[in-house]
Amino acid sequence: MKNKWEVTIISPLHISSGEKYQLGIDSVINNSNLYVIDLDKLTNHVSAKEISREMGKGDFDIRKYLRSKNIRLEDVSLERISIDGRCEGNPEILSFIKNAYLEPYIPGSSIKGAIRTALLCYIIKNEKRVAYIKQKLLEKINEYRQRDLKPKKTKTKIGKVVEETIYAGKERDAKYDLLKAIKLSDSPRIGNESTAIYNIKVHKSNRLKDVKIFAQCVKPQTKTEIWTIKDDYFIQNKDKLGFKYSEYLEKIADACNEFAKRYREHELKFYQDSYSHEVKEFYEKLKIPDGKDEFLIHLGWGSGWLGMTIGLLLKDDKNLLTEILDYYELDKYRLGVDFPKSRKVVCDAEGTPKMPLGWAKVKIVKI
Repeated sequence: MKNKWEVTIISPLHISSGEKYQLGIDSVINNSNLYVIDLDKLTNHVSAKEISREMGKGDFDIRKYLRSKNIRLEDVSLERISIDGRCEGNPEILSFIKNAYLEPYIPGSSIKGAIRTALLCYIIKNEKRVAYIKQKLLEKINEYRQRDLKPKKTKTKIGKVVEETIYAGKERDAKYDLLKAIKLSDSPRIGNESTAIYNIKVHKSNRLKDVKIFAQCVKPQTKTEIWTIKDDYFIQNKDKLGFKYSEYLEKIADACNEFAKRYREHELKFYQDSYSHEVKEFYEKLKIPDGKDEFLIHLGWGSGWLGMTIGLLLKDDKNLLTEILDYYELDKYRLGVDFPKSRKVVCDAEGTPKMPLGWAKVKIVKI
């Protein structure tokens, strides 16, 4: 069965390419736009040898260099991206993931990852497996401690303890994962005009950390789509493959909306006494869809520990949460059930928090 999912971005979305723009080195700001320099185009004006020599100097500034050579930005630019607010100094700017033609897009895997977390929480809660999962996690943490295993070696293992309990078939193998039944395409290209450079700050304990982070994000109200295919083989052979909870594949919208509701309630408490009034107002106005054909997802950079794990299901168990946080050295401030105490928020030109990152609405259009 093939469906189209229409995706509307609600708050700035950043999915990292792993690349960074470095102002003054490979990019320039002019008239509230970021121009990324194409070195191949630049070699049409000066030799590669000269460029390499000049860039090797400690005081190199690409803007001054272009001016000294009377080279127009438009003639050597690879990309032009608008800037939301101010981008001062020479910070690194996180680039959005792009295809081979340097066009931004939303990977289907990012959307599937958000769904995977939400559906996992939904099944655990509805099948009354919370207590069982908690016990399994505690046993594993104790086992890792007794075997003196380093946290780095067990980070992926601890997640599999939970996921395999719910998603695994008759074998603990990726080929027997329930969500293999759902295939998601990447989105079509999203033009650079639908992205902007945003000022991101870390909100922590009722204050903003003095750290400048700038990231290319897809703008709110941007619309795109992905295609989904459900592999009927997994459903028709669920008993043979050993899947226990295949019926929940029909409840993805319910699962995502329940996760979004729980997350929203948690964030409203976090911002209750905060000066970040506009972030709180964002969550107050964030409407959870009622129907079966629309749902919210929280994805990408900034969705945080609570958005990418079953952490919201563990909040009421101080002992287990403390064990997990201590073992993985995540809670250096000893916050316990109040962990995590920081959030990444989008700020305006004056540095005032405006909204969180990464919320989107999905509408299922049956074909």
